[in-house]
Amino acid sequence: MLIINKASFLSRINYNKLKIIMKKTFLILSIFIFNTLLTAQSKELIIELNHLYKESPFYLDQNYEVDENKTFSFYRMEYYLHINNVTQSNGTSSSFDELYLLVNPTTNEYNLGNYDLESLSQLNFHIGVSPDLNHDDPAEWVNGHPLAPQNPSMHWGWAAGYIFIAAEGMVDKDGDQVLETPLQYHAVSDDYYTEIVLPVVSLNETNIVRVVLNVHYDKLFENINSSSGGIFHGIHNENLLLANNFAINNVFSVPEDLYLSEETMIKNYTNPFSEFLEIDIKQKAKVELFNVAGQCLSQLTLNAGKQQINTEYLSQGYYFLSLEANGIMERQKLVKQ
Repeated sequence: MLIINKASFLSRINYNKLKIIMKKTFLILSIFIFNTLLTAQSKELIIELNHLYKESPFYLDQNYEVDENKTFSFYRMEYYLHINNVTQSNGTSSSFDELYLLVNPTTNEYNLGNYDLESLSQLNFHIGVSPDLNHDDPAEWVNGHPLAPQNPSMHWGWAAGYIFIAAEGMVDKDGDQVLETPLQYHAVSDDYYTEIVLPVVSLNETNIVRVVLNVHYDKLFENINSSSGGIFHGIHNENLLLANNFAINNVFSVPEDLYLSEETMIKNYTNPFSEFLEIDIKQKAKVELFNVAGQCLSQLTLNAGKQQINTEYLSQGYYFLSLEANGIMERQKLVKQ
């Protein structure tokens, strides 16, 4: 005769139900976490540098005025940026250990990799290489890394370390319109590791957080007597002045209008604007409207001609209008009253 213990039987049923509930709960939790990860999908962090000399584009092998009445030209301009951390608009900070850029005027866009970031409000970086890495062997880094061996070299040997700033050119010292005097700066010393903290505005694109900065090379060579020429390799007061200019002479700045060429694609008839924004576009373009936190509020494709964008839903404050057509992007600062 089969005897069933009712209490034990019910206990087993309850246990099996509990297992089913736990499995369902785990499945729901897994889906939630997965969706959360998708929502917080990492984005490419890009720094875009506009290389300028007195507000005009800066190029190698081109003559520029220095010290008011002398002329110089550079055939080499390279320097290290050590990106330390970024601060988001919500106040959270993200730090980086070994994130370096080797900057030169022939490159405008630098991809720093993928990170879980949204809009940025501050960028903290140094000129040069941190003392804990400055005296390592460049061969330890993989090819393509900024700290790997470069051509021309950016390294002076293990004892001295990396060349933080390499600027090489010629000066018309005697004013006869001939560039006859060498001018070279090779800043080599841990002492030149110079911190810069910069408030920024980032633009949030679909999978990109973009920070746009102007680099003013006229300010880099201001008040350091570059017009006299000279070769300053290693530790020199001239190299210290150069590094200090990076930090205290506003060499880096955030574009007031983020970047707007003189021959713009757009005419803005209503800036400041209120209930609508009226613009005149020279050609069909993708138009995006951002708030100061870098969040995209509106994305449209508009044809050439006069167009109106409804802005009734926007609160008072500052905004940025971005236009892109045929690979050219322009941005303008706007105010809603």
